[in-house]
Amino acid sequence: MEPNFWERRNDLGGALLRVTTLPFSFITKLELDESGEKILVATGLFQTILYELSKQLNFTTTTFRPLDRKWGGKEPNGTWNGMVGMLVRDQGKRQRKKTTAALIVCRLTPFQLT
Repeated sequence: MEPNFWERRNDLGGALLRVTTLPFSFITKLELDESGEKILVATGLFQTILYELSKQLNFTTTTFRPLDRKWGGKEPNGTWNGMVGMLVRDQGKRQRKKTTAALIVCRLTPFQLT
């Protein structure tokens, strides 16, 4: 491993990280606009951690809810729904024209809850 492997990963240069989320107990709470579609404020443990990371690593975030209100699962036709589907389809660009950072989707590991 090169000597500065971690050192050069401490500044993301103001990159935009698109986050998909659903409300879940104290982890994530959402305040929505009158239409119930746009997230005005996201709070909770996850948001606190994300905010602290963004300060330390120099990135910004924008948060979206999946339109189908699902976490994400594989459909019979092989497509993904919910939050996972938004990431796979690269959705969530509607609020900013200039996005300098691409969303990085690491490997999706198939799993299902029965």
